[in-house]
Amino acid sequence: MGVFTDPVADLELAVKALRASVLSTEDLVRCAGVLIAFEAAVAAQARRLDQLGAAEFEGYRSARSWLAGVTRMPATEVGRHLRRGRFGARRPAVQEAWDAAEISGEHVDVIATLAGKARADHAYDPFEP
Repeated sequence: MGVFTDPVADLELAVKALRASVLSTEDLVRCAGVLIAFEAAVAAQARRLDQLGAAEFEGYRSARSWLAGVTRMPATEVGRHLRRGRFGARRPAVQEAWDAAEISGEHVDVIATLAGKARADHAYDPFEP
């Protein structure tokens, strides 16, 4: 992989080139995988900004409200990115699979939900006969 001086500018150029292209089915499938991996990268970056406390520095009460304000994304979508990014940080195998586009963000949501339910079930083990 090459060194990017400005990965966002490179991404913008790639999107422009993509719009001007006619893709084969195989290339469209590859694009879908890149989109999934990109979503994983965005979630990881949102989590990093949250960890740095950038929201509080800017005077916002939460990372969610700050990112929603500066990106103009709906707060629910920002919250989803933050949740997924935080879960991926706690579960490296899930993050690796998502980064490789082997699973999607929706899969991460399902895994996180099941992990939460398993934790809750385990918490009640002492009360079981």
